[in-house]
Amino acid sequence: MKAVRKGLENIRTLRSMVNNSMPMSSRGALMERARLNQERERLWNELDRLKRRMGVIGNRLEEIGQLEQWLERFAEARQSSPGSKGDGSPEVTKGKRGAREMILKY
Repeated sequence: MKAVRKGLENIRTLRSMVNNSMPMSSRGALMERARLNQERERLWNELDRLKRRMGVIGNRLEEIGQLEQWLERFAEARQSSPGSKGDGSPEVTKGKRGAREMILKY
């Protein structure tokens, strides 16, 4: 009498059922090769998208770093300039931007 295996590691996956049901003939080998080629192409495309996304993220991090440096210099200049309010609040003018005010784009 054969012992029955019961455990999580003995569950048959869909992949193993498909692989076991496919007869190894020349046609089956060609189908498996085509499937592997499609998977390879999908993975390469996914890797390319990931690299592009990493580039976008890197560029944005650089922009943020440059903006932080500019803001630090701006804050230091405002604190050291005579006649500044000292509370860090910019003077508000009706509908006009100050000469040193920067437009943020996201």
